[in-house]
Amino acid sequence: MLVRVFFSCFLFFLFFFSCGTYLPDNEDDTLSPPAIESVDVVKLDDGSPALLVKYYGYNVERKFDGYNVYIKEGEHISSDIPPIKPNGVEPTISLSPDDADANKLRSYKITTLSDNKTPLAWGVYYSIVMKAHSKDGKLSNPSNEVVVYTE
Repeated sequence: MLVRVFFSCFLFFLFFFSCGTYLPDNEDDTLSPPAIESVDVVKLDDGSPALLVKYYGYNVERKFDGYNVYIKEGEHISSDIPPIKPNGVEPTISLSPDDADANKLRSYKITTLSDNKTPLAWGVYYSIVMKAHSKDGKLSNPSNEVVVYTE
C-alpha cells in the first residue's frame, strides 16, 4: 500500500513539474550555406546571355524558406549588394525543409543583375554567391563564390 502511494505521488510530481517546463527545440539560428557546383553560360533565344547556376543545398532547419542569389559585375562580391528578388520578395528561390535532398543537383537561371532590370551582357565577368534564407530573415554564411566570364 505504501509503495502504491509513493509511486502515485512520484508520477504526480513528475507530471506536474514537466508540464510547465520550457524545452528548447535545440535548433540554433545557424543555416547551412548551399554549395555552388558550377555556373554555365547559356545563350537565350533573343541572343542575350544567361547564367545557369547549379548548386547543392541541404537545409532541414524548420525556419528555412529558400536561397538568395547574389550577382555582381566584376570578380568579387561585396557584402552590401542586394539579392535577386523575383517579384520584389526574398528569398530568390523558395524552398522548404521538406524539399531537402543532399543528392539533388538543383539549378537557377540568372538573366539580370540584382536590380531585376539590367540584363546580362556578353564579354563581362560576373561573380555569384548564394545564401540560405530563413522565414525570420536570417541568412547563412555565403556559399563558395564563382566567377564566370560570358564569352
